[in-house]
Amino acid sequence: MQRSNINPGLWACFLIVCGIILMSTMGCISSYSDRPARGVEEEDRIISLDLDLTSNRLAVILENGMISIRNATDLTLTYQFEYHNVTNEGEIARWMPLDGNQLVAWSPSGKYLATSGGNQTVRIWHPSNWTIVTTLTLNATKPINTVAWSPEGGRIAVSSLYRMAVWNTTNWSMERFFKGKSYEGISWDPINPRLAAMTSLGDEITLWNITTWEVVVSSRNVTDTRGIIVWSPDGSMMGMGQFPHNVVVLSTDDFQPIATLKGHPSSVLDLAWSSDGQFLASSSWGWGDMQPERRDPLRVWEISSWDEANVMNGDYPVSAVVWDGEDQDLITGCYDGKIRVWDADKDYGRNFTFMEMIASLILGIVVLVIVVRGYRNLSNTRKLEWNLLLESKNK
Repeated sequence: MQRSNINPGLWACFLIVCGIILMSTMGCISSYSDRPARGVEEEDRIISLDLDLTSNRLAVILENGMISIRNATDLTLTYQFEYHNVTNEGEIARWMPLDGNQLVAWSPSGKYLATSGGNQTVRIWHPSNWTIVTTLTLNATKPINTVAWSPEGGRIAVSSLYRMAVWNTTNWSMERFFKGKSYEGISWDPINPRLAAMTSLGDEITLWNITTWEVVVSSRNVTDTRGIIVWSPDGSMMGMGQFPHNVVVLSTDDFQPIATLKGHPSSVLDLAWSSDGQFLASSSWGWGDMQPERRDPLRVWEISSWDEANVMNGDYPVSAVVWDGEDQDLITGCYDGKIRVWDADKDYGRNFTFMEMIASLILGIVVLVIVVRGYRNLSNTRKLEWNLLLESKNK
């Protein structure tokens, strides 16, 4: 009777190792895919979005000029219209070509929606019937850079190249006009009556007391900042993008940097604080010349340690990000035309680079070869022992 050389235990180990290698490789591959809680696709690239917390409405502006209004919970479309260029107040929306920045911003109470579609004006819409309340004009030759409502909604600031103005929303009269500097980022202090603006060159931040419109601070402590400036909910910090791919946080007491957050492989496109001020979300193009293999356009930073709390992966730029009302979800508008909602508490895992995937596969193959060779050596040894035992019995 011939004895089988197949050891069930060794075969089990062999299959387990193969399974581990397969799962590891598939895990690396799947880390490139986006895994948001839910999402919906728009008809064109998403340039900007904003959430009205009072009515849970999400306003989205697309590259083709369409503006979508969606329920932020299930992302169902409730209304859609086209941005337009009109002269008569109250005219229903019609399409106009876009050739510059597209911006959308809800007033704090949700009473108005401000939009800019690449020209030199800002439209103020009434969401009850989607008619135009008024049109704000800067008399600038370049598109609008930034639109920002004051915390109580009583003022709205608008900037363009070499011009910035503040309107009183009670009668829509221009309260203040600034000329000579190009302010690209604007942010209102949520606690005190102050307005901050950053130049488009990223080399100067100016802070005004809006009661007297006197300059409180004019700081040049940070260089190479780009376009984005957001005040923390308690007014103690200010976050901004910094060239080429960092997030810098300043103390608003002295405008000195208190943290530089590194990790994005490309330029930062948007920033958003959680309502409790414990987390800062940042979005980017998702890849860059410095690290072309990286695909992680969305990150969440924990303020207590300034460490990454979460990283979301994907092969698309995230042009806009907002928190939901309970700081549970991150709603993102992406350049591939999709709105994605991410669970901020879920661990989506770190993104594997291409080289890490190759290294993992090679390591798995090496382990498999070692196991197979070990099995063969052990099998040959057992076979030799069995033959010697048979020979001794035959003698």
